[in-house]
Amino acid sequence: MTDTMKCPACKSEHAYQDRDLWVCPECGHEWSGAAETAADASQDAGVRDANEFLNMAQQVGLYVIARPGPYINAETDGGGVPTWVLTSPNGYRSDTQPYLSAALQWLSEIDPIIAAHQLTRGGDVILYQIENEYGSYGQDLEYLGAIRNLIREGKIAQMYSAIQTGQASGMQTLDQCLAELLSKGQVSKEEARFRAQNKDSL
Repeated sequence: MTDTMKCPACKSEHAYQDRDLWVCPECGHEWSGAAETAADASQDAGVRDANEFLNMAQQVGLYVIARPGPYINAETDGGGVPTWVLTSPNGYRSDTQPYLSAALQWLSEIDPIIAAHQLTRGGDVILYQIENEYGSYGQDLEYLGAIRNLIREGKIAQMYSAIQTGQASGMQTLDQCLAELLSKGQVSKEEARFRAQNKDSL
């Protein structure tokens, strides 16, 4: 890995600095988080080269919990979502544009890298988190469905819809959200069963 960062707008290279918000001295472009550009995942990504990072983790015997987002929280600025998406009038973490297109572009690049490093394929990735505690944030089924389908296309094996860790705090699995929406008449039984991980639970 190198100690440089490449501006996603003008492609100029600059010395790496450990911070969440970047402003390019050449063109003034602002960005935050690794999801700014899909190219950050692999090509000439310097310190953000995901493939190189996963190789190094495996070489030193570390297991990895992959959290590619698109929203990761992790106390990063904007949860790792680029500033230009956060300031969009349509919002984010939903099926609105330009957020959904940017999120799907990012995942289409990072997921094949993560898939190649899964434990089931001899790698070091033991878990994959979709979004971050989305059950306590929203219930946009179109958004979750789009992300789920793209992750499956990226060949992430043995993907589960959620890890139940904080039910007392309001977090739910996708199936629990679907059951609630079904009881309120907001989705049909067919739609709920189609999207459920455990279809017999509905």
